Amino acid sequence: DELASDGEGGLWMGSLCDGLSHYRDGQFNRFIDIPECVDALRNDPKNDKTVYVGSNTKLGKIEEFQYSEIADLSDIKPGEDQFYWHISAILKDKDDQFWLGTKGSGVVLFKDEVLHHYSTREQLPGDWIHTIVSLSNDEIWIGTDGGISIFKGSSYRLITADEGLVEGAIRSIYEDQDGVIWIGSYGGGLSRIIDGKIVNYAAEDGLSENVISRIKEDNNGNLWMLGNQGLSMIRKQQFFDFDNGLIKELVCHPFGAEEGMEEGNGAGEVIKTSDGLSWWATIKGVAGINIDQDYVDPNPPIVVLQEIKLGNQTFNTYQDEIGLSVMQRDIEVTYTGLKFATPNKIKYRYMLEGYDDGWRSNGNRRTINYTNLDPGNYLLKVQASNLNGAWGSNYASLKIDIKPRYYEMIWFRVMMVILLLIIIWLVFGIRERYLVRKRLELADIIRSRTEELNIKNTKLETQKQALEEALDNLKETQKRLIQSEKMASLGVLAAGVAHEINNPLQFIQNGLDIIQQSKEDLESMKKKLPVSLEIIENGIERASAIVSSLTQFSRINDRFDELFDVRDVLDNCLIMLHSGLKQGVVLNKTYADVPLVCKGNKGKLHQAFLNLLLNADQAIEGSGTIDIKVERSEGMVKITIADSGVGITPESRSLIFDPFYTTKPPGEGTGLGLSITFDIIAQHKGTISVESDGAGKGSKFIVSIPAVKE
Repeated sequence: DELASDGEGGLWMGSLCDGLSHYRDGQFNRFIDIPECVDALRNDPKNDKTVYVGSNTKLGKIEEFQYSEIADLSDIKPGEDQFYWHISAILKDKDDQFWLGTKGSGVVLFKDEVLHHYSTREQLPGDWIHTIVSLSNDEIWIGTDGGISIFKGSSYRLITADEGLVEGAIRSIYEDQDGVIWIGSYGGGLSRIIDGKIVNYAAEDGLSENVISRIKEDNNGNLWMLGNQGLSMIRKQQFFDFDNGLIKELVCHPFGAEEGMEEGNGAGEVIKTSDGLSWWATIKGVAGINIDQDYVDPNPPIVVLQEIKLGNQTFNTYQDEIGLSVMQRDIEVTYTGLKFATPNKIKYRYMLEGYDDGWRSNGNRRTINYTNLDPGNYLLKVQASNLNGAWGSNYASLKIDIKPRYYEMIWFRVMMVILLLIIIWLVFGIRERYLVRKRLELADIIRSRTEELNIKNTKLETQKQALEEALDNLKETQKRLIQSEKMASLGVLAAGVAHEINNPLQFIQNGLDIIQQSKEDLESMKKKLPVSLEIIENGIERASAIVSSLTQFSRINDRFDELFDVRDVLDNCLIMLHSGLKQGVVLNKTYADVPLVCKGNKGKLHQAFLNLLLNADQAIEGSGTIDIKVERSEGMVKITIADSGVGITPESRSLIFDPFYTTKPPGEGTGLGLSITFDIIAQHKGTISVESDGAGKGSKFIVSIPAVKE
């Protein structure tokens, strides 16, 4: 499956493991046995009569019909990540250096000795080498299974799919007469490179297939490509026309089994012999064709209509006009192009003037069908193209006259329009009389309903006034209830507050008595006077603190812009509760040592905390503890008030914040304390929740209020 010229108009053919054969003047001769399988042949660039032969590990040459070995590369180890030596491509450059491509082990640069070994570890995109060529600018292009490596002197570069190259192994690299580089791949189609710009073409663009093993240019401006399905030819100008939008797809002229190409898989160089044939190597042998012969008829085939079918009727095609009866609306036309060579490759297009907006492609099909055509006059045109896609100006034609049914005629349609107008006029008149009657009935209904609505409106107005008065009464009652709850809390505190104030007043009185008893002998009592004054001073300070706490509790307004430390509010509440707590109740405080400043109504929050502390005290029977914890978390000040009291049942937890809900006996509570507390916390954009494991297991109230940003 490898070819090389013998320099005298013949060619050498290498069959994989069956030596070399020679062909000249129509004669094939078995000539040379090669000890190893041959997979690469290449002519010397300076002397066509010298042919270089690549086998598994050996490089040899043929001169004067004699084979000799040049080098044995078996002592070079391919490496653990590579396969084995098998020379698959040969190139001798202008410096008489050999570039030897292998199947799986990269490229060896050789001249008398190995100069360098290239692989994917160094400067190659793939280790399986399919072709090596030298371009007119002395660049060495290497086609691999992963892309192309380009060497010139000491520099190199890569072209892969990342740069826009087609996918698949690079099987062929060809530079045409204009310096355009064509790249054939296995499965990716064709690439064209001009001035570094890459354009890709595939089967969907018009190529016969996406496998391209070899490329060759003829003398007529055509590009020939070998693939799995055989040879194909495309005029080069088509690629430029396709790029510029002048044609919608490439027109490919295939040469396959019908033309005698038994098999298309192949490799090796394309060799032209003295008889004018260009030879292509395939797995099943070689195929020769004169690629310089013009195989394309410039004149498109003449199209002839063969038969016309109208339902079950068939008509001859000698007539150029046909009429369809009123019951016939479907037509089928069969045609053919008068070309004896490769008739299956003729492409057709057609157009029915009066129905189609333009030409419609029909591929190589030779039948046209139209169904349910409207009455009228039509002209059917059919054209065929030559193998280069040229349509020409000739076409076969058929005039088609379709008679209208009676209900499609103008007089019938005019009558139908008049009849429709009469029906519309009658319907409109009947409907207008109906609408007048309905309008009168509707007016009576509206008058009756208006009177009813006026009566109902008067009643609603009276009810509205009554509801507004009831609402005002409810608001006033709510205020009184809230005040009552507040006063109830004060009542609970009254005894403790009186006791607290009485103690400092007693201190003051004791101090005054001492001063009174000692006024006659002040000089002798100078030492006792400071002690008496300190007692008076302590009493005044304690009384002042109690009065301040009462002031905080009583001073409630509607402003929510006060800045305060939550710890101060809690401490004021505890001052008021100090003597009011039950004996045996222990109070524990845990304050976080961080800013705990909030913004809101200090007096209302004072009332809320006082309600929670009173509830905690009242929930404890005998001895117990009240734990107060203040901390800051995620921008919120969190206040936890926990007691070891009677606890809360699950049924009560869901109702505990409802107005008027209480578990105390009648007369011992209003049921508004926790409801008011809930509303106060909500007004501060906070939350309050309660936790309890059940009766006798204590309870915990958790309040969260937004903290002021630092």
